[in-house]
Amino acid sequence: MGDRFQDTFMDTAHELDAADKTDELCCVFQRDWTRRLYGESVVAQAPLSLWHLYKDSGDPWGPVTACVMTKIGERVSALVPGRWHRAQGWRGTPFGDGVTGHTVSVYAGQNGRVLVYDSAKDRNERVTSTTWPAYSAQYTGGVAIAVLREPSANP
Repeated sequence: MGDRFQDTFMDTAHELDAADKTDELCCVFQRDWTRRLYGESVVAQAPLSLWHLYKDSGDPWGPVTACVMTKIGERVSALVPGRWHRAQGWRGTPFGDGVTGHTVSVYAGQNGRVLVYDSAKDRNERVTSTTWPAYSAQYTGGVAIAVLREPSANP
């Protein structure tokens, strides 16, 4: 399944700064995890506004777009079994008033199960075992997915 992804998730969660709650925001956490996996020079190839899903970027799928832009991911319409993914979902019209979105990393198992690697909101980082249809049903405004390539040995 790729121990490097899991180990880096744990390292990212461990390095959260207790004085800075912004590092636990989903898109910020996922960008930091990505930086640790692929390296700062790779992550710097996409604007921070995409990684951190700033409304003024005009791209409601920013974290997925950033993965494609930096060539660490390829946009897909469905999860690929045996691979890691970055997903951005919206619980209503993207960027709409009162509408929330969420950025996660997902490992798709061979048997229809997925592991959703979530942000560390309130220092409660978590991994959820579920199915993609059950998890993604909350995103009534749509979901974008990028299948991720394996990181090189030296980011």
